[in-house]
Amino acid sequence: MSNTERLIQEIETLPPSDVEKVVDFVGYLKSKSAKPDYVCPICGKSEHTPNAETIAALEEGDAILRGEIPAKGYHSAEELLAALHG
Repeated sequence: MSNTERLIQEIETLPPSDVEKVVDFVGYLKSKSAKPDYVCPICGKSEHTPNAETIAALEEGDAILRGEIPAKGYHSAEELLAALHG
């Protein structure tokens, strides 16, 4: 007996409310496998491919959130811009 046949046999023994849960779960599995490898953490889209500098900045932000490195702070916009422009 194939896995598909076994699955159908098992589903046929379930009450209707549980069958709906199985259908929902199958939809979840299909959507999960259809997702691209990369999804932008900012906009949630998959068509963007970040460059190395963007990936490094995102990783740094994650490290700050995890408490692995201290967050940078600035006292003014001018101080921030000076740091950005080196």
